[in-house]
This record gives sequence, structure tokens and C-alpha cells, in this order.
Amino acid sequence: MVVENNTKRARHLNVSPFLISTIYTGSINAMTVNILSEKAIESKICNECGKSFPPTAEFWYQDKGCKCGLKSCCKSCCKEKYTQNKEKIAGQSKARYEKNKKEISRKYRANAEQICKRRKEHYKQNKKEILSKNKEYRRKNKEKISKQTQIYLVENKDKLIKYRKKRSMLKFKYSSATRVELSIYEELRKSDCGEYVELKCAYCGRWIIPTNIQVRSRIEGARGTANGEFRFYCSDDCKMACPIYHKKSWPMGFKKATSREANPILRQLVLKRDGYTCQKCGVTIQDAQLHCHHVLPATQNPMTANDPDNCTTLCKECHKAVHKIPGCGYHELKCGKAS
Repeated sequence: MVVENNTKRARHLNVSPFLISTIYTGSINAMTVNILSEKAIESKICNECGKSFPPTAEFWYQDKGCKCGLKSCCKSCCKEKYTQNKEKIAGQSKARYEKNKKEISRKYRANAEQICKRRKEHYKQNKKEILSKNKEYRRKNKEKISKQTQIYLVENKDKLIKYRKKRSMLKFKYSSATRVELSIYEELRKSDCGEYVELKCAYCGRWIIPTNIQVRSRIEGARGTANGEFRFYCSDDCKMACPIYHKKSWPMGFKKATSREANPILRQLVLKRDGYTCQKCGVTIQDAQLHCHHVLPATQNPMTANDPDNCTTLCKECHKAVHKIPGCGYHELKCGKAS
């Protein structure tokens, strides 16, 4: 049995069986073993085509199960085998995965950090090669990829919708690399738990935790690659109350050079001072839209336009009601305090 094994090894490594038996039985010193090993790996014979190739990654795949560390057939023969038995191999792989699914997932979770680290290192070392290969593959298989994508989108439509909804609800983490770019456009701080990013609502100025999709949309809007600015709002009421929401040129409800909206910083200061509560009916920001109301009209009294003492917080309905009082119309000179 030993003789047969040695003969096989000798045939794989293109040396005499005597040298192999001498190496494996340990009947010569270590220096000789090294010399013979170097001689032994000068070439290797393929079991399929019978050709001899040098034992490099160019001609051979690695195989930890084999003592010489390489597969018994060369790369070209392996590829030919795979193309002939592609469906069969895929079926076997799928069956093996389904059978050992729990064990595979358990092992992956246990070694997830190491696996990710190895992948990142491999990508860094071979980045140019990987990108060029991917680019070349996409160029050659452009039509095939587009067809496969269309088929996948049709077959997995419901699944993708659920996934996108779930992903859109994920909070934006403080450790994300995108945080640096976001800090250019927004004032940021770390949340109380220290895991997420907090930023201010564009209308009322309260601190909120955005989602991943909101952050991505905001950055694209700020870069100019998307239509709109995609500012952050704490609620739909703030969004609808904001005069610049969904508008490209002029604020909501105002005309060019005839009127003005409250300064956003002034509005936020006034809402915060009044506890985000209407000073007339007592409704809070959770239940209604809140506005910053000038007691003395800003157009007629520009010196007090940005004075917080000249402003009060009113809900949308109370704001409308105040401006319907005789003498307090939008086009009249003076407006009394809300009471």
C-alpha cells in the first residue's frame, strides 16, 4: 500500500518513487529533504491531460486536502470539468448548503469579524486588479447582466419592497464614514446612547436621529445630483409648515419682494422658548403645525423683525384667526398681541 502511494506521489511531482519514500520515511537528514523537496516541486503532472506544469497559481488550484497542496488536475482541466457538470455541481452545492445551513451560519457568525477583515485586506491588496476585472466583465456581459437584473427585480419585487422599507427605518450611526460629509451641511452631535447621530429639524430646531436613506438623500441633494435639498424634519407637520419645503424658487405662500418668512434661527429660538406650544390654544407640536408670529409686522418694523420679544408661537389655525381680526390683516400696518 505504501509503495502504491509513493508511486502516485512520484507521478504527481515528476520524481522517482525512491526519493518520495526516502522523504516520507525520514531515512535521510533534513537538509537532503529540503533539497529533494525543491527538486520535487519543479513540475507537476496533471491527472486528466497528462501534461507537466510548474506548481504555481497560474496553472493549479490549491487543495488543502491533498498533501502536495495542489489539485490533481490543472486549471484548464478543472474549468472544462466544471462547464461540463455545472448544473450537477450547483445542485450538489445547494443540497449541501441546505443540509448544513444552520452549522454554516453559526460558523460564519462566530468568525464574522475575521472574515470581514480578511476580505478588506484582500481588496486593499488587489484593488486595481479586482476593479479592472469587474469593469471588463461588465463590458463583455452588459446585455446578460441587464436581463438578469430585470428578471430578478420582477421575481423579487415584494421582497425588495419589504427590504427597502426595513432599511429606510434603520437609524444613521455615528461611526459611519458619511458623517464627515454630512457635518459640512448640518450641525451634528452624538446621541445620548453614543451610537447614533443627532441633528436639528430644519423647521423647529429640535434634535432628531435621521435614518440612513434620509442622510443619503440629503447628501445627494447638497451635491446637486438630486432634485431638491432633502432637509431633515422631525414630523410631517413641521415638513408641511416649512415655507421652503418642496419649493425651488420662492417660499410657500409668499411672492417675490412683497413679504418675508420668519428667519429660521429666530423661529427655532421662539418655538424653543415657548416649549413648542401654541400660546393661544395650548396645542403642542406633536398635534399641530406651529408658526412664529410677529406681533409688530416685519415689513413695517424691520428694526424688530429679528427680535424674539416681538414674536410668539401660534398654531396654524390660531395664526389664521389672528390675521382675520379687524386691524390685524396681513396688508395692514400693525397687529396686536395674540390673546
